[in-house]
Amino acid sequence: MLNKQSGSTDATREGTAAGARTGSIRERFLAILNDQRPERIPFIDRMNFWYESHKMAGTLPQRYAGKSLADAHDLCGMGQIKFRAPYAHRLKGVTLRRRFNDGETFHEEDPVITFFPGGWAPEFVRLDIAGVTRIELSTPVGDLFLEWEVTPEMIPMGGVDPYLRTHLI
Repeated sequence: MLNKQSGSTDATREGTAAGARTGSIRERFLAILNDQRPERIPFIDRMNFWYESHKMAGTLPQRYAGKSLADAHDLCGMGQIKFRAPYAHRLKGVTLRRRFNDGETFHEEDPVITFFPGGWAPEFVRLDIAGVTRIELSTPVGDLFLEWEVTPEMIPMGGVDPYLRTHLI
């Protein structure tokens, strides 16, 4: 039977725990993680590319105008993929500087950072304007830096990861 408030059902199938509610996207996804079989496969996509590019261009369909990305996913009945780091590192004795197009825009001692080193640009890399963001780390034993670039062509696409220009190695 369908629960109209939660959008879930109490129906069970072979492989689904008795009484498991797997009707909403979240419930279907959690059922899979718990080795249960949901009523149907949850659909989760990276709608952020479509959403951000149309938002930047001012061409979002009226249905999505003024809505957040999470709201847009809800309107479509689609799950949202999110990348989150389950940890962070405090870099003791380290000075972090962010430079954008050669001007210093951020400075912190003993910074706490996520996704380092990692495949994604840190949250403090500029994505809204073309240019090069340089992250410098000064340690007691030496310095290192990474550079990410956003080209003018990337901005209207929205949600596109910047290009890693300079690697640690």
